[in-house]
Amino acid sequence: MNIVELLTQLGLNIHGYNYLEQNGVLSKLFALVEDDEDQMTVKFCEPGILKFFGHMAHWKPTELLLKYPKIFDRLFANIESGDLTIVGITLDTLGIIGVTTEGKCALKSTGNKITYALKTIMKLLTSFPTDIKLRALKCIENLLSASGPQPIVSQITMKWFSLLTDQPMDVIVKYAKNPFSEIKLAGLGIIQTMASQQWGQEEIKNSPGLVEYLLDRNIEVIKECKEINTKSLSFCLAVSFLMNLL
Repeated sequence: MNIVELLTQLGLNIHGYNYLEQNGVLSKLFALVEDDEDQMTVKFCEPGILKFFGHMAHWKPTELLLKYPKIFDRLFANIESGDLTIVGITLDTLGIIGVTTEGKCALKSTGNKITYALKTIMKLLTSFPTDIKLRALKCIENLLSASGPQPIVSQITMKWFSLLTDQPMDVIVKYAKNPFSEIKLAGLGIIQTMASQQWGQEEIKNSPGLVEYLLDRNIEVIKECKEINTKSLSFCLAVSFLMNLL
C-alpha cells in the first residue's frame, strides 16, 4: 500500500496526474479493484486505490467517469458495504470528488445512481458509528457546497438537498443541536455551506426556531460552533440586505 500512497502524492498535482494517466498507471490500478477472481487482493488494495481514485477524480472527474465508470459504480455500492473501513473511505472519496463544480456535474450525470447514494447515506446515518457518521456529514457538506454564485451548482445542490430525505432540514438541525461537539460541528458545517446559497438561506429562515438558536450566544459555549453560527447568519443577513435594496 505504500506504493499506492506514493502514487497518490504524485497525482496531487496536474503534471503528476497526466504522467500517471499517460503511462497506464490508472488503468492498471483500477483493474485490481475490478478483479472478481482475486478477492484477497481486492480486499487488501481497495482502500488505498479508492483514496487514490478520489484524488485523481478531484482533478478530472468527467474524464475519469467516462474512462472508468465501474469505479464510480463501486463507490455507490460501497456505501452499503458491511466493511466500515470501506464505507468511510467511500464517503471521503465521494466528498473529494463532489466538492468541485466539475465533480458535481460528473456525479449528477450518473442520474439515479447518485440519487440512490444520497438517500442511502441519509438512511444509514443514524446507524453509523460516530467516526463514520462524521465522515458522512462531511461528505454531505462537500456535496452541498458552492464556491461562488454559480447557477448550475445551486441547481444541483438544491436538488440533492431535496433528495436526501422527506424532511432534510429537520435531520440536519438535529445534528447541529447534538450535545456532542464533533457531531454538532459537522451539522453546523452543513448549515454554513447552505447559508452561502440563496435556496439554503430560505431553508434556514423557514426552519422553526433555527435563526433564534443561531443568534442565542448563551446556548453555544464551543468557540468553533459560535463562529459557524455567526458566519451562517452573516450570509443570510447580507443577502436579505441586498434583496431589500433591489
